[in-house]
Amino acid sequence: MNRIAPCVLLALAPLAGAQSFNIDFGSPSSGPGQPAAGYGAVGLPGIWNAVGAGGAGALDDVSGSPTPVALTITASTGLTEVECDHALSVGDDEALLDDRLEYPPVPHSSVGVKLSNLEPGYYRVVLYSIDGGQVGCEPDSLFINVDSVFGTQHLGWTGSFQEQESHSVFFAERPAGGDLVMSVEGNSYGTVWMSGMQVERLDGIEPFCFGFASNCPCLNGGTPGTGCGNSTGQGGAWIGASGTTSVAADDLSILGGGFVPGAPALLFAGTNAVNDGDGIPFGDGLRCAGGTVSRLGVRVPDGSGAATWGPGLAGHGGFAPGFVHYQGWYRDGGSPCGNAFNTSQGLRVFYLP
Repeated sequence: MNRIAPCVLLALAPLAGAQSFNIDFGSPSSGPGQPAAGYGAVGLPGIWNAVGAGGAGALDDVSGSPTPVALTITASTGLTEVECDHALSVGDDEALLDDRLEYPPVPHSSVGVKLSNLEPGYYRVVLYSIDGGQVGCEPDSLFINVDSVFGTQHLGWTGSFQEQESHSVFFAERPAGGDLVMSVEGNSYGTVWMSGMQVERLDGIEPFCFGFASNCPCLNGGTPGTGCGNSTGQGGAWIGASGTTSVAADDLSILGGGFVPGAPALLFAGTNAVNDGDGIPFGDGLRCAGGTVSRLGVRVPDGSGAATWGPGLAGHGGFAPGFVHYQGWYRDGGSPCGNAFNTSQGLRVFYLP
């Protein structure tokens, strides 16, 4: 049976990390130091830029390559670099979280952060800040505004990252020549703390939710890059993409292989990734795409187990710019776990206008 390797169809995806940045606020000579290269917190692993109260004239991206992107910090009075040793933070978490920039405790004080010279695209922005767990570093909360999207962060830390406690996540679009601007405001007590920040460019295509023996329903792991193993003896089914991620062009096609020849295969898409992208058992495979689901057509795979959906998927599914999570579902009468159906791995696509 001839199969096209999944990586061939995914070769059009942009390189991860282009115009993506990790920032550790505070002095690099502080007790906690800087996170190690390769540490990712809740975002992309890579090198970390140490940024003090004066901002940074040029940031290195996560690969360590220099860029013209500048970070400017504005406040009505001076920021200070402060260290608060939280008893539950260790290692790279401690290096990121325990030193910070602090704004004086003036009620509803505000700090502005601006990233200039970013390439156009969509970005995921993560802001980190926790309370110090000790007198002088008391719990507080922050009110954050990124591109007129507001959020509240409560600064808790129990030894692991929790959204809206240890960090807040925002999504923002940058046109050509545009700046990414955010403001961070303290509550009625006034203190503003910023421990770190990650800015990740999201444009592109990424496979996720692979079928390993450890997470497939009956230890039926697939070959690398596929879903759980099926009755073909060739591993599992997989999907990839060809075309662009423009909603307006709507020329993206989903191409798949490893399906059972002659057995119906359905492509569907969901608004989110199930179980943080790890999936849950579903038939002989994993359910990877969830939330609001769109069914995008049934195909009968050819003799090699290949099938194609699209172009026109964005219009069919009514997709707007943003994340779409694709997955294939298919019949398998001789399935190894006896459930008569299986799934491919997932494919996360970030659509542009």
